[in-house]
Amino acid sequence: MKTNQNDNFKIVNAENIISPQLVVFADIVKRNVQHLIDLFEHSGQLRPHVKTNKCPQVVQIMMDAGIHKFKCATISEAEMLALIDAPDVLLAYQPVGPNIARFVNLVSEYPKTLFSCLIDNIKTADQIDLAAQNQGAKINIFIDLNVGMNRTGLSDKHQIFSLFKHCETLNSITVAGLHAYDGHLVDENEPLRLEKASKCFAYVKKSDRRARSSRF
Repeated sequence: MKTNQNDNFKIVNAENIISPQLVVFADIVKRNVQHLIDLFEHSGQLRPHVKTNKCPQVVQIMMDAGIHKFKCATISEAEMLALIDAPDVLLAYQPVGPNIARFVNLVSEYPKTLFSCLIDNIKTADQIDLAAQNQGAKINIFIDLNVGMNRTGLSDKHQIFSLFKHCETLNSITVAGLHAYDGHLVDENEPLRLEKASKCFAYVKKSDRRARSSRF
């Protein structure tokens, strides 16, 4: 059985594989991961999102190559990462309702993994802080910024600063930084896309400087 004409995608002894089955061409994945790393100065600049593979074996390949920070979209994905001792895991959304308790439980159950999550309002920050206090846990959070996608996060500088200062008063929350996702930038023209991305990143850096200096 072949998935295309290239021999790189030939499955040996296909008749012995139970179907349906997930097949990972590990050598190709390793080459792709290394190509990604080579685009940056060092692997510490990378935080790949595991929603694209949902596969612990693929994540292990990334860790073996020197990538130690990951994003995930669900509590289940976060647990999958913890089960293979991923060092640093960001839940890339704001947990609400029952997911707050689930997330805090993860932090308590898997101490080898540094978990963090996003927030964009004071009410949720207070709820996470209370749940963490009840568990005796400490939660790292990133304040979510809206840089143009208009899906989640804050764009008003006063709201960003107010949330940052409020979180600093909470006993069980630590502000790890700011988070921004520029997924709305899909221009085919690469120079134009880079120009827009640079503006987004400049806004993030400006917000970070203001938060650190306590001036808005």
